[in-house]
Amino acid sequence: MGSALASIAALELQLIFRRPIELHSFGCPRVGNIDYSHYLSQNIPNRIRVVHNRDIIPHVPFESLGYHHYAYEVLFDEAMKNYQVCDATGEDPKCSNRFDPNYSIDDHITYWIRPHDDIC
Repeated sequence: MGSALASIAALELQLIFRRPIELHSFGCPRVGNIDYSHYLSQNIPNRIRVVHNRDIIPHVPFESLGYHHYAYEVLFDEAMKNYQVCDATGEDPKCSNRFDPNYSIDDHITYWIRPHDDIC
């Protein structure tokens, strides 16, 4: 939910203060409809959504309910080593949408830190 709130806050800050804002989110769910995604894209030109492989959270709420992502998705592989920048639609069928319906909650909780990594 943090990434969703960050996208709303970034848009509000941009509209209030009229200063350049960059939005970088990780594992962000869909926040609004296509009009919202276009509005956000027009007002925050420097934005990316990082998605880890088969992370399920970026795929809720469902597109069939009218929700839509803002561009640009940056899709990382399982090891978080290689990535691809997806198209400007926000819902590139060649990026994380291609995994439907085989998504993973584990990929949401393990961006850059793998369960077997020693973090100390």
